[in-house]
Amino acid sequence: MQALGSNGSASWPADRVRGGVPRPIRFTRAICGDLAQAERREWWIANGLGGYAGGTIAGSLTRRYHGLLIAPVASPLGRRLILAKADAAVTDGTRSWPLFTNRWKSGAVAPAGHVRIASFHLDYSVPVWSYEIEDHQIEARIWMEPGAHTSYAAWLLRPGSDPPENGLSLRVTLLADDRDQHGTTSVGDFAPDVRVDGERLVLRDRDFFTLTIRAPGGTLEPKRDWYPRFRSADGSRARAGIDRQPSLRR
Repeated sequence: MQALGSNGSASWPADRVRGGVPRPIRFTRAICGDLAQAERREWWIANGLGGYAGGTIAGSLTRRYHGLLIAPVASPLGRRLILAKADAAVTDGTRSWPLFTNRWKSGAVAPAGHVRIASFHLDYSVPVWSYEIEDHQIEARIWMEPGAHTSYAAWLLRPGSDPPENGLSLRVTLLADDRDQHGTTSVGDFAPDVRVDGERLVLRDRDFFTLTIRAPGGTLEPKRDWYPRFRSADGSRARAGIDRQPSLRR
């Protein structure tokens, strides 16, 4: 899956740790599986053009500045949240394992995907999560293309035990938005044009930007759902949804 603020192509960043040199930042399940501890640890990356992405190692959003693509599309200085989250779940046809964590206005935390994080580390500036699902390991990475308003998210099934008879598949729900990085969104504030164009999904906000989503080898399906009870810890409200597969409308 690629989330692009401009056209580009994805490549898996090579592991740059060589010769047994320890990674400078690494957390194990003891931290990652404890929501309070995991939400205190944050990752941040930037593209050199004033755009950035950031979040907690738990996968939940605790600041209104958290997101996968915040870019200065409102020239000259206005940064806007364009892509908030990429909520991934692994399925085997009958069972599903969410790899994400969300907070809700009621105070509920659901799903609690952080409990499946075996470790988190930085590969230089690239945040890397390792999830454990029964005997399988899933590695997830997020990075930005230098000099472009382009964010990437990728998931890799690590070699190990044989997959189940029906195989494993990945479903990713992308939450898009259009708000000032300091602000909030109300239901109905964001009404983009959404269309599928071949292997791309194009979301166009007439006032500010065009967001292009690519999912090599996957199937893209546009949705116009709202998550009105979705909140980060600082109170900001979510966003319109784009789902790669059917989901419940909210």
